[in-house]
Amino acid sequence: MSESLSSSTHATALLQFADLDGEPISNRDVPAYRKCVDDAQVELERTFDGGANVREIVSMRSDFIDSVVVNLWNRSRLAKSKHALLAVGGYGRGELHPYSDIDLAIILDKTSTKVERQAVAHLSTFLWDIGLEVGHSVRTLKESVETASTDITVMTNLMEARYLCGAHQRLDEIRKYTAKDKIWSPAKFFAAKNEEQVERHAKYDDAFQQLEPNVKESPGCLRDIQVISWVANRHFDSRGLQELVADDFLTHEETADLLDGEEFLWGIRCALHFKAGRREDRLLFDHQQSVANRFG
Repeated sequence: MSESLSSSTHATALLQFADLDGEPISNRDVPAYRKCVDDAQVELERTFDGGANVREIVSMRSDFIDSVVVNLWNRSRLAKSKHALLAVGGYGRGELHPYSDIDLAIILDKTSTKVERQAVAHLSTFLWDIGLEVGHSVRTLKESVETASTDITVMTNLMEARYLCGAHQRLDEIRKYTAKDKIWSPAKFFAAKNEEQVERHAKYDDAFQQLEPNVKESPGCLRDIQVISWVANRHFDSRGLQELVADDFLTHEETADLLDGEEFLWGIRCALHFKAGRREDRLLFDHQQSVANRFG
């Protein structure tokens, strides 16, 4: 059932956009796209409440957003450019929770026209206007590498970059110039991530946070699982937890435990998002009974 709904959500998006292909984006299109986004959220929640696995839910939303942003890029003045649109962060992993930010990286060619820069700004504004919370960076390859070399968060995002559309070689270049032998050796990456984790635990590990935990940031929650993956992936040039079994870093049992924990926390996070109707990662007292009821 969830598979057909996933296909339906994707097909609905493409169907509603079909009549607009080839025409430049205009503000007149906002209501149609916004309705499509809203309809997809309703269908996603219905699918979640129908018992679909939460991994399917986050994948469905990622696939749906792919169809939206790729369609808009192809209708913009960027379609035939040498720039590229990449999904980064959780969206880059294909893991997008119901109201999570949509993280994009636009990698510009060395030359970009005024018209193209205006098109980038219009695309970002349009995505917000249709109800999507977008976090995006706009940089050349050189700027991206320079920023990543001094900013561990940018480096981590680019490690999980996924091609969406535009010039595919931009992603290949990003991976080449941010490789571990160029910047952020595994040892330095580990040290920076460890420092981040210590600071985060200090911020979220108090009595109040334990009663109303943040399922993303609190100690023992989703961010800690991601840190294991990031640090080991940097060392082994791999992606995700499951590839770490082949690298003899994790056993099958350890990986299964981590994935089970991740899935449990994802379920709570999805329930929180749907309950709040927005991004909400704190299991507040006001939400606890509702979330518990949702899981029977």
